[in-house]
Amino acid sequence: MESNAQEKRKLFSKGIISQLVHIIGWVIIGLGFAGLFALVFGYVVKWVWNMLMPALFGFNEITFWQAFGIVILAKLLFGGFGPHRHDRSYRYDRLPHDWRFPWNRFRDHRQDLKSNYRNWKYYHGFWHDEGQAAFMESFHGQSERSNAMSKRIEHQQESISRLETVRDYVREHEAHVDFMYGPFIKDMQRLNVHGRCLEIGAGPGLFTCLFASYFPDVTLTVTDISPTMMATAKNLIKEKGLENRIEFCLCNVKDADILKRLGKFDFVFSIYSLHHWQNLAKGIHNLLGSLADRGVLYLGDLKRVWWLYYLPTRNRDIRQIRAAYLPRELKRILQKMDVNRYEIKTLFPYFLISVVASTGHNSN
Repeated sequence: MESNAQEKRKLFSKGIISQLVHIIGWVIIGLGFAGLFALVFGYVVKWVWNMLMPALFGFNEITFWQAFGIVILAKLLFGGFGPHRHDRSYRYDRLPHDWRFPWNRFRDHRQDLKSNYRNWKYYHGFWHDEGQAAFMESFHGQSERSNAMSKRIEHQQESISRLETVRDYVREHEAHVDFMYGPFIKDMQRLNVHGRCLEIGAGPGLFTCLFASYFPDVTLTVTDISPTMMATAKNLIKEKGLENRIEFCLCNVKDADILKRLGKFDFVFSIYSLHHWQNLAKGIHNLLGSLADRGVLYLGDLKRVWWLYYLPTRNRDIRQIRAAYLPRELKRILQKMDVNRYEIKTLFPYFLISVVASTGHNSN
């Protein structure tokens, strides 16, 4: 008897030890997978944040541990770390009575359907007397509020004038050049960019340098209306070693005489300046007049999107989207101008738009 009791105790001890080893092993594996998931997810949050938030909202870039902290904070605020019961009986007991007995629920639902079907004959009278008028009033009210909210803000004058402010702008946006200008460069690469090129509204020269690096065989004339912007662009272009291929001219898109004196160009483009033009039709007309035979006009700008009206931000780039045009508005302007050949595209990330125009037949 004693030997049997000792054997049972040994087996019981071995069983406990094996269970503990089994549990510890699964805990270690679980912690390993959790650590791996946290590492990957933290880097994903960091990458997405640093790609979007600084360029869109002017926020600072974050490190991996800051990204991980954002995940933990979001979990605390919205998910919680309380105990989660996964026992089936627990979940079953918490279900409503009619969910635990589906036949009763189906029977009650069938009776409700019969009752509702009998009452359906009253619907037509209600719709004719009150329902249709109430629905149309609500629909038109929502449409008017939506149209008022998404209405284009008129011309927004550029507020950067002091050299120190322009330099701050350049330092702030240099890290996001690929995100801000990459979609336009990629879109331009499908076109025949060659020969003499003219840029309207070059600003501090960020896109100018990017364009010159992607298209090294072109000669470029750069224009802007601001002497401060032009001085900054000259310094930036000189730092990049591109000054031998680029000429500068203080010029407004509405100055047809100055544009005429500059001559004809094979490729004319303007990036992020359309929403500043006081007379868009006149500006497009002047630029089309600057094109050589088979020349191409490329206009890249922001696109007005409704949900940005609800963002509580003072970021200058976001606020300027509210002054941008919609594709249908640009199409209407081009048709009134009798432009025969044009193409309007929405570019990723959805609030960018490009217009390619020249002479010939309409390709839109």
